[in-house]
Amino acid sequence: MFKNSTISSMFRGIVDFVKPIIVSCFGYWLMAHSGKSF
Repeated sequence: MFKNSTISSMFRGIVDFVKPIIVSCFGYWLMAHSGKSF
């Protein structure tokens, strides 16, 4: 069994890794749907 701190640290690392990807994809989606078609 994992310790609670290990799970939280792993989850935090995954969140820190995925957050920039989600932000960039969301920003690109907003730019693509704001009238500017690339």
